[in-house]
Amino acid sequence: MNFSKSLADTYKFAILLGTLTCLVAYLFSIIAFFILDSKQPGIRWGKLTVASLAFVYSMWAVIGSGEEIVYWGFVMLMAGLPFYAWIK
Repeated sequence: MNFSKSLADTYKFAILLGTLTCLVAYLFSIIAFFILDSKQPGIRWGKLTVASLAFVYSMWAVIGSGEEIVYWGFVMLMAGLPFYAWIK
């Protein structure tokens, strides 16, 4: 890693992109929780508070990963959509 600055940057890019892909899954899970919980009778304020905090933290982590990482993550996510549509 110390031999080449570009090698360290490539490793950092791969780690941040992998982290971003995990965060996207977390964000979709939190949104799905809100949708499913809204169909249940009664409001569960504790669960909604924890889910809201998880959403805010995940968004903060996505923003903190940087513009380039978010750009490439979005490009890769969009590149996978034709395969998803083909499977469905």
